[in-house]
Amino acid sequence: MIRVFLLFLRRLWLPLVVFAGFSLMCVLVYRHLEGLRWQDALFWMIQPHAIDYQKVRNATKFFSLFVFVGVSLRLPDLGGRARAHHYLQPSECGGLENHG
Repeated sequence: MIRVFLLFLRRLWLPLVVFAGFSLMCVLVYRHLEGLRWQDALFWMIQPHAIDYQKVRNATKFFSLFVFVGVSLRLPDLGGRARAHHYLQPSECGGLENHG
């Protein structure tokens, strides 16, 4: 069980690091553009429809489109495309070949 968990973590670390970096960048940019607290900036990243389009600058509107594209279209693909050629071998799962 521990080997499977370690394999899971080994495959997941890169997408998690990229998502954490993307989230940090979004929070910092929203804070710089609109002077928000980090909690509000994180909320805007997760719920972009909460941004009042009549009260924010155009730069914030364009950045929210960038965030939408980054979260919706690119980040879910990150892990699968880099290792699409690598299939899980039974030896990597700790002897699952005997459980046919």
